[in-house]
Amino acid sequence: MTLVSRSYRNVCLTPLRPASDPTWLFAYGAHDETGAAIEDLRFRRGQRLSQFVPVPSEEPRRLAGDHLFAGILFNHYGHFLLEGLTRLWALRAAAPDRPILWLRHYDRPMRTWHGQIFALFGIDPARFQFVEGLTRIDSLEVPEPGWMSPTRYEPDYFDAIRLRRGTPATAGRKVWLSRSRLAANQGRIVGEADLEAVLQHHGWDIVHPETLSVAEQIDRLDGAERIAGFEGSAFHTLLFMDVPGRVEIFARRRPASRHFGIIAERKGFAQTVHYPTLDYVSGAAARTVSRLVDPDSVLACLLP
Repeated sequence: MTLVSRSYRNVCLTPLRPASDPTWLFAYGAHDETGAAIEDLRFRRGQRLSQFVPVPSEEPRRLAGDHLFAGILFNHYGHFLLEGLTRLWALRAAAPDRPILWLRHYDRPMRTWHGQIFALFGIDPARFQFVEGLTRIDSLEVPEPGWMSPTRYEPDYFDAIRLRRGTPATAGRKVWLSRSRLAANQGRIVGEADLEAVLQHHGWDIVHPETLSVAEQIDRLDGAERIAGFEGSAFHTLLFMDVPGRVEIFARRRPASRHFGIIAERKGFAQTVHYPTLDYVSGAAARTVSRLVDPDSVLACLLP
């Protein structure tokens, strides 16, 4: 399928806010000049949708001219790559001076890694406009999303986000994506540092993604024969490249995120998900801190 765009006149948008009803993902207004909701601007994730709220009666800020709708500037690295760059295919094809319109994720500012990613694609953030209050746009082009979990994963999305193509695997090059230097409340694995010492002794490159730029992360992963680590957002960086080697993810929850399986299937690389025994320590959801019960079970998957 080839993705297409639709254009709307006199579009009225409001900032993204928490939804009053938790059955909705979040809430914002998106209406045309007649006051009708624009379904192309509704965000979808599985069976859950964004809620459309009524247009306030206040005087809107006016954005003159033609703008390109980019979507939601998610503050979470993995969600941004999958759901914030879902219209990247259109952004990359647009004229280099065309204004780009974003909804902020709960008023959160751009982070350093956002800017690094846009720089990799040659997209200048000086072109960005943000919906800070009630805003009326003269003309708004709305591209179709190339990724919409769990039903749409278009080739246009994967082609647009790929930065490295055809790098062959380097024999013996093995990368472990570490969580051992994350903050204590960021889903660390107690005992991972001891595991990494053994892996490093056997020639594994221990990579701490949060200490590197996005470009440096790509450089460390590109062409690796094996990539492994405990489940986390760093594995989304594989979207930027062809993956000639094997990927092994050690899940931190059951089941592991299905997105990693979709990425491997659509990009065509070999991947295995393991379920090591972990004891709960603290936290909840993605921030859960766990203790690795049997390090040897992990090492058995990775060492000769």
